Amino acid sequence: MNIKPNELLTLAQATRTANALEAMFDPEADLQGAMLAALAMACLHNIQSGAIAADTLADQASRIRDAVLGAANPNAIGMDPLILAGLIEQLHMASIPAQVLGDMVDNLRTELSRQPAEFRQTGRIRMLEAMLERADCAVKPAGPPASYGNHGVSADCLLDANDEQLLDIVDHGFAGGIRFEPEAGVVLGALMLALLRDYRIDIAGRMLRAMLVHDHDAQSALEGLHFIVVQRGSDGLYGYSDPFSDRYPDAATRNRELRLPVTLNALWMFATALAVAGRRK
Repeated sequence: MNIKPNELLTLAQATRTANALEAMFDPEADLQGAMLAALAMACLHNIQSGAIAADTLADQASRIRDAVLGAANPNAIGMDPLILAGLIEQLHMASIPAQVLGDMVDNLRTELSRQPAEFRQTGRIRMLEAMLERADCAVKPAGPPASYGNHGVSADCLLDANDEQLLDIVDHGFAGGIRFEPEAGVVLGALMLALLRDYRIDIAGRMLRAMLVHDHDAQSALEGLHFIVVQRGSDGLYGYSDPFSDRYPDAATRNRELRLPVTLNALWMFATALAVAGRRK
């Protein structure tokens, strides 16, 4: 797929998005939200580097490191290791060494190496380890990934899978540990677009990233990317809530709980699309 940064996000749009994300970055008050915002801004830099400086990303990573390692009980923070691995990879792509996060990187690698092989062969953990490997922070693999057939994942395998099995397959696909038969790529594209129509951007985004890695069903992948492109609001954040719902009592809550995760998903997809396109040149 041949796609250019300006087709996803212009520099002016990216700058406004960066400003909105920087306003939400406060690791001392909301560490979980700060992690999401930092990863989103690292992805943004790798889409349009002029929108946010690498020095700013490094400073944000340092503040996250200080907040985590300075906590009385870091293990009680509940930090998502997948977000940390994504941040490490995106910082690496921005030529920012993992050392800026200090012991957080070694702690993550040590914790992974202690896990049983069965756990480490799940799609989510394989995806996490693949991101660390791409950032030159590889953990010794636990063994071959779970098998979904000797000839690759079939269309029937996808259609017969329950939600948990489907996401596991998709995460293995993003990690690059399995391959999809051509018909399976078409089915994956159809499932992804159906989820986008239901506004399940979180799950659809994981499918779309796997499709981009394997270069399957380019037309569906482009349609998915274009759907995400138009989810950007005038303030730079992505995602829209139901105007007839009172789920979010105010704009700040809506931005934190809905639009920040959607914005991260969008920028992560865009960064993945450009990185994959660059590797295939």
